[in-house]
Amino acid sequence: MFALKLDSAGNFKWAKQLGFAYGESSSIIVDTAANVYIGGRTSSGDLYVYKMSQPAGLPVVLVAFEAVNKGTDAYLWWKTTNEFNNDKFVIERSLDGTAFSEIGEVKADQNATTTSNYSFLDINARTKFPGINLFYRFRQVDRDGRFTHSPVRSVKFNSSAPSIQIFPNPAKDVMTIKQDDFQPGLSFLLTNQSGITMMTSVLKNQTTTVNINHLSAGVYYVQIVGSNQKPIKVIKK
Repeated sequence: MFALKLDSAGNFKWAKQLGFAYGESSSIIVDTAANVYIGGRTSSGDLYVYKMSQPAGLPVVLVAFEAVNKGTDAYLWWKTTNEFNNDKFVIERSLDGTAFSEIGEVKADQNATTTSNYSFLDINARTKFPGINLFYRFRQVDRDGRFTHSPVRSVKFNSSAPSIQIFPNPAKDVMTIKQDDFQPGLSFLLTNQSGITMMTSVLKNQTTTVNINHLSAGVYYVQIVGSNQKPIKVIKK
């Protein structure tokens, strides 16, 4: 007697000869975790249950995996095929390429016979780690708890501080912040002379108008978050 395993498209995956004699009755059972069991009664009346071992190796074929910078974010995307019993992908990040920590998860398609595309966005990675090359990988975990790691990919960010201009200066009701080299997602802080943050916002465009009419007259400082650029002095009239 043989037990055969086919994928959802009917393609042959593996087979195992059980060695039972003619006249023995048996059945094939698959549980919710996709484990395969053979059970039944032999010709002598004995009952048996046999668990089939799954093939070695994890049930996902990784077709491609890339990581690139996207403004201040790190964008990861990967492509898989022939997923079987796949549960999730755990995203990991490292500052040195050796010690990794978990930063998120992406749910898997579980049982996909066609190509599946996945992505993950590490938001404001450049801002959180200015001037540092970051390393990424993911841990593919199947429903049985087995896992394997993907190759490591690095993301390099431009370490130069973004150059900004502020005008008019002095300003009364509004001031304009202009980035010479626009980088989406950057934020700025406006602090008073005591270092207390009075305002913070995201620079959504190359030129951003900021309302400051609620501030008292005096000296303030504007700095890009995560930048080593020297704060710019602004006078509020």
